[in-house]
Amino acid sequence: VPDLDPVPTTLHGGERSRRYNVVLILLESLRADATTVYSPDLPTTPFLQEFASDSLVVDSMYVNVPRTSAAWLATATGRYPGTVAMHRRWWARERGTTLDSSLARQLGALGYATAFFVPTRLDFENDAEMVRDLGFQHVVSRETLDMGTYRALNAFGMEDRALLPPLRDWLDAQAATARPFFLTIMTNVGHFPYAVPRGTPVRAFPGVPLQKADYYNAVTYGDGFVLDVIAELRGRGVLD
Repeated sequence: VPDLDPVPTTLHGGERSRRYNVVLILLESLRADATTVYSPDLPTTPFLQEFASDSLVVDSMYVNVPRTSAAWLATATGRYPGTVAMHRRWWARERGTTLDSSLARQLGALGYATAFFVPTRLDFENDAEMVRDLGFQHVVSRETLDMGTYRALNAFGMEDRALLPPLRDWLDAQAATARPFFLTIMTNVGHFPYAVPRGTPVRAFPGVPLQKADYYNAVTYGDGFVLDVIAELRGRGVLD
């Protein structure tokens, strides 16, 4: 069983460093070619297209393992993820360990507030252990969300906008303390079977198989959710 985190890692700020807020948004099951950014004739992600016009866009990227918690490990620690079986063996052997190279732990040591928001359950595979060992100070998941006017969309959890009320509260708390923050958000809409909340406008995609059209509409919902998150950040003056 390979070690996931054998090398000590430390993040240092230089004399001219500015402590920017860091926000990582992970979109469930999002193919690059399902976005307007990479497929300009496909009207699925108008906001991301607009955002990309003033942003750095990566031309080529590759998934090591097409699985959610493996993506968390790769993006949050910069390490290559393993298989489900390897992760389970590692966590069974290393109970109580920490992934010290994670951005949450590195930035937390520099005084950042850190939080992980996801509208799904954390009792699938090794999701709970992964989030715990990544070291986030604050975690919101399906288990802690208030259903309110939002609804479950699939076996994993709720629609993404159920995260907005607790997200607003958390952002307001950071503003009150003037702490920089590292915020990670993982979405749910976009997962098979590609359901979107009732009342969500849907688009017809002529010539596209029905299930793929459902997927494209789920991608469009995700685009609108990212717009909502950016609006919350911009409205508080913390987007930069």
